[in-house]
Amino acid sequence: MIPTYAYKCDGNEVIFSPDTSFWITEIAGEDGLEININETQSAGSIGTTHDASSVSSRDLTVNGLIIGDCESGKKKLNLAVRPFTEAILYKTDASGVKWYLSGEAKSTLHTEEKIAAAAINVNYSKKIPHLRRQQALTDRLGIMPFQFTFHASFPYWRTVETATTTLGGLSSTWFPTPVSTSGSWYISSAKGSVDTDVYNEGNGETEFRLYLKATAQCTNPRLYNLATRTYIQLNKTMTVGESAIISTVSGERGCTYYAEDGSESNAFAELDINSDLEMVLKPGSNILRFTADAGRNNVTATIKAPSGVASNV
Repeated sequence: MIPTYAYKCDGNEVIFSPDTSFWITEIAGEDGLEININETQSAGSIGTTHDASSVSSRDLTVNGLIIGDCESGKKKLNLAVRPFTEAILYKTDASGVKWYLSGEAKSTLHTEEKIAAAAINVNYSKKIPHLRRQQALTDRLGIMPFQFTFHASFPYWRTVETATTTLGGLSSTWFPTPVSTSGSWYISSAKGSVDTDVYNEGNGETEFRLYLKATAQCTNPRLYNLATRTYIQLNKTMTVGESAIISTVSGERGCTYYAEDGSESNAFAELDINSDLEMVLKPGSNILRFTADAGRNNVTATIKAPSGVASNV
């Protein structure tokens, strides 16, 4: 399977694949990341002292071709690739897993129209039988090369699919079908252990959302990270039917609270002042503890995060 891409911005979406009028010939910068290492060295010392390390943001330069109605295709691309607007670049890899990068256009669209078969990248055409079959027709097709640059401040690819982990409260169990009145069975069960291993399969840290749903009264629910010794706590007594979403995702950090009637409110002020809203799931095991001052089992707590985060896909 050949990887395909899509660019989505403010309701406008362009799909890049051999089955559309938009073909990508090359993407520079989608693989690998630069790591910045800061060091200091004093006079007369041997070697250096490591101060800090950081991972750089990512720029991707996308080169491709518009096939067919070039002016219409150019207009469609221009609507999607525009400055000062948040965008998402999707990639579906060879195994069918869909990944994405969030960012914005760093350059607007550059184009050059040619009506010639020579405009098609020869190396790319060798990889795509569908394109080779079309080459006999290229002298009758409009072909417009294009280029734009996409900037991702958070440089790691994340999967569209999310993984859900239950931390506490009730979770559904196997329901026997067809239904029988004989024997005994359960439609839900309470999670006994207060500690849960949330595993991050990628090679990069990932933010997450914590979902709380009260089935009875619960006071001050709390999520504690055993490795970092930091926590997130909602200073509130939740009652039946109420719920909350606490996010550590950049750009939406905070808490949204939902009353029993479904109305929502900003509950940022009700988070404990020492709550770590920059808490992340590190690669590998993350032991998280869900507790409360009272009524821990009366709240169903789940974490949702990308099932994979990777520096290259």
